[in-house]
Amino acid sequence: MAQRKLVIDRAVEASGGSVLNRRIGVLGAAFKPLTDDVPDSPALNVAAALHLRGARVVIVDPEATGTAQRMFPTLAYADSVEEAAAGADVLLVLTEWAQFRQIYPVALVDFVSMPVIIDARNCLDAATWRDAGWRYSGLGVTPADGATAAPVARESAALSRLAPTM
Repeated sequence: MAQRKLVIDRAVEASGGSVLNRRIGVLGAAFKPLTDDVPDSPALNVAAALHLRGARVVIVDPEATGTAQRMFPTLAYADSVEEAAAGADVLLVLTEWAQFRQIYPVALVDFVSMPVIIDARNCLDAATWRDAGWRYSGLGVTPADGATAAPVARESAALSRLAPTM
């Protein structure tokens, strides 16, 4: 739960202190890759919390979109990463799908309103995204220099083996 709150807080901070009327692109709905399972999905909990704060949330997931729509019909869904990113003030990577790791950040920057990405799964190459002009923030990563905070990274790795976390 603390990591979910941290993602929400980072999104609010990246949006200038409020997500009201901000477009947030969410990459991932499933609780883990290679499944359409969404019950108690950290990704959907974060998306719903941002929606309740007034954000316009658009979610894309390679497998779980249909399942997520049935559970959270008030959220918006996209068919592609580009559609979810279109006009986004912030992008959140909330499920570590291989497709998301393969995104070409130089091309994606043309779709967003602000090139801000919060990598809650630490699955992206921070240097590649920064070199493409993005403001990258990863959990367990110092936003200013990108250095991994080892205790947080170790804790996240241990928790991910036990249960889905965010």
